[in-house]
Amino acid sequence: MSGKKIFSNQYSSLPLISIVTVVFNGEATIAKTIESVIGQDYPNWEYIIIDGGSSDRTVEIIASYQDYITHWISEADSGIYDAMNKGIELAQGEIIGIINSGDWYSQNSLTVVGKLAKNSGADIITGAMIRFDTEKEISFKLTKDTCDLERNIHWGMPINHPATFVSKNTYKKLNKFNNQYQICADYDLIYRAYYTQEIKFEFTPEVLAHMSLGGISEQFSSLVIRSREHFQIEGDRTFFLLNLTRRIYWLIINSFKYLVRNSFSPKLIMRYYQLRHGI
Repeated sequence: MSGKKIFSNQYSSLPLISIVTVVFNGEATIAKTIESVIGQDYPNWEYIIIDGGSSDRTVEIIASYQDYITHWISEADSGIYDAMNKGIELAQGEIIGIINSGDWYSQNSLTVVGKLAKNSGADIITGAMIRFDTEKEISFKLTKDTCDLERNIHWGMPINHPATFVSKNTYKKLNKFNNQYQICADYDLIYRAYYTQEIKFEFTPEVLAHMSLGGISEQFSSLVIRSREHFQIEGDRTFFLLNLTRRIYWLIINSFKYLVRNSFSPKLIMRYYQLRHGI
């Protein structure tokens, strides 16, 4: 359904930012995400929601905010990255942010991104984020910079995806997300962007997003899938034995981390992350 609403100040020189939210059966979390988008004080934005055919109250909640939503649909899809690609296709903005149900933006996120986009000319803008688990009272900050991108590009996602905004032209150039990947299509997109010389990254220390802990990518059963997909992503750029060695090492280390995280109290885990990231 489309309300064709773009919340724009015609006198603003700041770029139009499109926000895409993907959701499926998210009645408990979707309102928080929507509120964080429509509460932004940025002058030029549009909001697109792609629902995967929810069977709970998600669609009802989305409809209650339809005066603030540019376009929303509810239909079956072939996975989260297919849904994201649908949102990207509908987006009219120069810059696109993707914030999934259950996560939310900081109040000034779009203002920070819009000004950076105008002044830096960057194709990909990415910032810090807060990881949280309200139930277990865990909260810690993750800050990334150019060093993280260069040092970790071969080991997995080197930036905070919910705190990342990508130009429409960059998505076109990279042909959006590759649906062959079940978990790591976001890493694949950033990996391909890194090796495309004309794509410029811009980092900010500002906290742009809050992301909940958990999800399919952090389940123990997903580690083998992630390792396999990392291997496929690097396949054309890395010598076979080096790629295989990296993936085995990554799988061992992350399996150990998973066991450790589930063996200690949430407060100890939170303190570890705070010390690790200098909080």
